[in-house]
Formats: sequence, structure tokens, C-alpha cells
Amino acid sequence: MVLRLATWAKQLGDSGKQVKEIFRGDYSKMSPAERDAAAEKLVRDCALTAAALAPIPLPFSEMLTVTPLQFMMVRGLGHIYGYRLSPNGVRETLALVGGSMVGRQLTVAALKGMLPGLGSLVAIALDSAWTYAMGRTAIVWFRSNQTASPEELRRVHDEAVAEAEAKMPEEARSALVKARQGKKGE
Repeated sequence: MVLRLATWAKQLGDSGKQVKEIFRGDYSKMSPAERDAAAEKLVRDCALTAAALAPIPLPFSEMLTVTPLQFMMVRGLGHIYGYRLSPNGVRETLALVGGSMVGRQLTVAALKGMLPGLGSLVAIALDSAWTYAMGRTAIVWFRSNQTASPEELRRVHDEAVAEAEAKMPEEARSALVKARQGKKGE
């Protein structure tokens, strides 16, 4: 099980360098399809990186690892689509496309503390799926020239979470289902 998860996380390659390269690119001369392809690659790389960072066995470690990654991803997506976002602009965009990040981080921290081992599997699943969904939603937001409705953004977000969960290794999906069942039983 751990080997399969490690293999899955290993697929991220050298994503940190790739994220930094996003800011060096001139996307203004690219076709919309080329920009979309660059944006999709950034989102996939960041979701895989989030999965690799999630198992750190410290509560709230995501706030030091995954949250900055998501910040850079949204900033990079803005850059790809021609937006120069200030830190406040990134925070506003994250609030719009990411929902309650604090609530999600509290959920992951609680699961890591209450379910040693299993909590890390759930953290991998949740952090990766949420990062992927946040990125897909941000793409729609920037592609629409920041005019997509809240309903459209919610729909895209929910579809992206379901898509990400469907691609997870079976062990991660099982851990996520067990965690959700435990949460409903409380």
C-alpha cells in the first residue's frame, strides 16, 4: 500500500521547478489551447505535489506546505491567463475558487491527529483533490475573464473533486470513505 502511494506521489517529478518556470513564460503569444494545456499541466503538477507533501505527520503542516503551493498555483494560473495578481489578489481568488481553506486544513489536521497512519492517507487524498479542484476552478475563473458565476464555479469545483477522487489509488479512496463514514457517525 505505501509503495503504491509512494509511486503515485513520485509521478510529480520536479514540480517545484516547473511552478517557478511558469512565471518566466510569455503566454501572451500562445493560443488559448496552448494556455489551457500549460494551465492544466500546472494544476496536475501541483495536485501531485500536494499529495507528496500531505503525509508530513504534523498537525497543520499543510498550512506551511500545501497552502503556499496552492497560492503559487493560483498566481501561476493568473499569469498564464494574463493577470498579474498581487498577494491580496491571490488571496481573494483563493477565497472565491477554494472555499473555506481554513476549514479544510482543520479537517486534515484533526484526521491526522485522530487517525495515525489512516489520517495521512486521507490527507493525501484530500489535499490532492482539493488542490486539483481549486486549480480547475481557477482556470474557469481566469478563462472567463473573472466573470464566471458562483454557481458555475461551485459546479466546476464539485466535478473536479469527484474526478480527482476517481483517479486516486484504491487505498486512498478507501481511507477517504472510512473517514467520511466516521465523520457522519459523530
